[in-house]
Amino acid sequence: MVKISIIVPVFNMENHLGECLDSIITQSFKDIEIICVNDGSTDNSLEILKKYQDNDSRIKIITQNNKGLSAARNTGLDHANGDYIYFIDSDDYLEPNALSEIYEMSKKKNLDLLIFKLVNFNEVTGEKDYAYSNMPFLEKLDDVFNYNDFKKDLFRVDVSVYTKLFKWELIADKRFDEEVIFEDNLFYINYILDADRVCFYDKCLYNRRIRDDSIIGKGNENHVDVITVYNRIGDVIRQRKIFDDVKEEWFMAKIYGCHYRYDLRMP
Repeated sequence: MVKISIIVPVFNMENHLGECLDSIITQSFKDIEIICVNDGSTDNSLEILKKYQDNDSRIKIITQNNKGLSAARNTGLDHANGDYIYFIDSDDYLEPNALSEIYEMSKKKNLDLLIFKLVNFNEVTGEKDYAYSNMPFLEKLDDVFNYNDFKKDLFRVDVSVYTKLFKWELIADKRFDEEVIFEDNLFYINYILDADRVCFYDKCLYNRRIRDDSIIGKGNENHVDVITVYNRIGDVIRQRKIFDDVKEEWFMAKIYGCHYRYDLRMP
């Protein structure tokens, strides 16, 4: 059993896939498997994956018909063998020591979840934005905490799965909702409520590329999914019997999410 399973969904990313894979295979932490799920790519992505696989036996390629990001991640989870699970998008890249740092901290503190930070970078201008992952309310908590310690900020946490290292025992029975976009929001709430030992690592280890053609970069008709997602989150917190504790925060998050997505569609 490897220490970390890295799941890389791939769909038509020939221009950026090499940079992503290079950032993984050159990590100082070596005990990994790299599960690349080719989600029906029609460009040269599969050929690129095969070339990398020829030079690195840790790379596994799974090809499926195009089903979307959530389905590709779920396929990766179905084939994962690691003690910990890590997701990375195929147009982004990691800092060289990222896996070593998050694994060592997670192992030392026996964490269920480690949250760290990302930096957004504009692929055209190169401009960097560090504000997205700023979560000062987490910095104020004890070294190891759980959601009970930040209930009022539960919906202010960066929900991106690529800023987190997940423990296999807690993620094994969880999957991404394949019917909607903004799937990270629903996945996050289901996981964080089960995580007894959480730690925030105040360091940027992930570089996220901002593209005009990304799934959520521009407003479109699919963005109405934000309503469905927050309604389902409401169902989760009711089932977990914490609705009364966080209903105001949930409602405000829903309103903000809807307003933000609607605003993206405005000229």
